[in-house]
Amino acid sequence: MERRDLIRILSTGAVVSPFFIRSYPSFSSPNDRIQLGCIGLGGMGCGDMADFLTFDEVDVVALCDVDSTHLAKAAGMVKERRNKTPDTCADFRDLLGRHDIDAVLIATPDHWHGIITALACKSGKDVYVEKPFPHNIREGRLAVQAARANSRVTQLGCQVHASLGYHKAVEIIQSGALGTITQA
Repeated sequence: MERRDLIRILSTGAVVSPFFIRSYPSFSSPNDRIQLGCIGLGGMGCGDMADFLTFDEVDVVALCDVDSTHLAKAAGMVKERRNKTPDTCADFRDLLGRHDIDAVLIATPDHWHGIITALACKSGKDVYVEKPFPHNIREGRLAVQAARANSRVTQLGCQVHASLGYHKAVEIIQSGALGTITQA
């Protein structure tokens, strides 16, 4: 399996769904491991990182947050689960400048999502970014252009849409069992 295949699997949003069933093929080489950098490690960032750590094929190698308390907590999680201490930094540009990182998780405050996504794609990294995306139309267009120009895989985190409960609710509504829905 190639790195991009794992990102595509993750792009279903199922990686952060509590109902995720691991049905991905096994990796064949240590070179196929995903080297992940995490930017923004508050509640969602640490939660998403914890979900990525459930994949043996993903190594969290670098963490970035302006809050040293968040960095310490996230580094402790990685150390506890993998017995490895990731590198840490406060400036996302330092993380994006690394050539050993394949993909990044972006869970910063909302107004940074589009900017960091565009810069990550330009630096050759695949991206999993939390919602909302983007802060404005221009930033969204720049991020999409950067992803396309650099052949990057990107995914917007919309976990609720990957849950079985959400899909079941859609089925019930579409079946007509509730009658005609006129307002939501």
